[in-house]
Amino acid sequence: MLSFGLFGALDRFLGVPAYQRDPLQDDSWDVIEWWEKRRFFYNKVLAGVGTVTCFLLITCGLIAEPLVGEAIGIPNLPVLVPLGIITYGIIANVCYTGGWITELLVARFQIHPSTTTFGLRAFRVGVKFSIGVTGPVP
Repeated sequence: MLSFGLFGALDRFLGVPAYQRDPLQDDSWDVIEWWEKRRFFYNKVLAGVGTVTCFLLITCGLIAEPLVGEAIGIPNLPVLVPLGIITYGIIANVCYTGGWITELLVARFQIHPSTTTFGLRAFRVGVKFSIGVTGPVP
């Protein structure tokens, strides 16, 4: 259900299907362009999930402090939170760049029979994994 809504929103936002690609896109620049057209959406999704996570952690800390005597979910140095958020965003984008780098390596060394299929799967799994890492653990 999440993937339908997530990728359906991407389709509407970009005007192109997120999980479809022209199988004739074998040029390296076409692959990079395909990934980079979806980077803004990726960052938007992570920012939304991260905002919800921060809100839930702050709420948990504010509720837990009077109940158990400790603000669970709030770091001891709250000043470092913005630095952590910025660092996480940079690392997430470096990993996103690793998606198209990996696809180009797979194409170069012919590890997978269809690099287009590999790229689509890598994009979908990568976005879902990033949401899972960013989001609160139930």
